Formats: sequence, C-alpha cells, structure tokens
Amino acid sequence: SEAGVKDTLPRGRGCSEAGVKHTMKSAIVTGGALGIGLGCVRALAKAGYAVTILDLDEVAGREAVGEAQALGSPACTFSLLDVTDFSRVKGAFERHVQRYGGLDTAILNAGIGGETGTLDGKGWDRIVQVNLSAQME
Repeated sequence: SEAGVKDTLPRGRGCSEAGVKHTMKSAIVTGGALGIGLGCVRALAKAGYAVTILDLDEVAGREAVGEAQALGSPACTFSLLDVTDFSRVKGAFERHVQRYGGLDTAILNAGIGGETGTLDGKGWDRIVQVNLSAQME
C-alpha cells in the first residue's frame, strides 16, 4: 500500500471478510453477458475463478453462467441489474464478497453507445451515467 492508504478488500486465497474464508479466486464482471464482457467471463472461468455476472440481458446472462461453468468456473452467478442503480450494484458486490469471502478482480465492462448526431439530452445523459458515472460510484 501507498503511505497512509490501507487496502480494504481481501487479496488472494485465505483472506477473509466478515469471517468468511476466502477459498477461491473470484471476480465480478459488469456487462458480462455479451461481447467483451463475455470474453472476460470465459477467460476467468478457464482460469478457475468464481464469477458474478452483472448485466441487463437476462437471457444472455443465464447462458453465460452455463458457459462459464462448462469452461471450469467452480461457481458462477448472474444478477439482472442496471449499473446506474448504485445501491443495487453495491449490494451485488457485498453479496459476492459474502458468498466467496472476498473479491480478487472487478471488470467494469458495462457500457452503451449511440449515434451521437441523433442523441437528445436524455440519451446523452444515459450514456454518461452508464459509461462514466457508474464506473466512478
């Protein structure tokens, strides 16, 4: 740690949070149901990580869970949520830490795009909320 900065998340195997033994590597992937996020889930599963997938696409998210398990993930869960709902995201992270005893990797991949020439104020605000604000919260 840097001078005066204390790590607050457990690191590596054997660490504990709230009395729960950290027994396996674990990761959270936002936007993990499709595209780059799904690629990250696959790589983590092959490396033996327990994975929590957070995404808005329930069908693809549940399929990603099955795929991760088939690739070797010892445990994989999916939560349907919007990353701009900060209290739900916080709860998902807390449940992950409780379930696995810690968190080794967080991949904040959720993102959206849009045709910038056709965006109204609400569309632009939504892109900023998902792609920037949700990552900073």
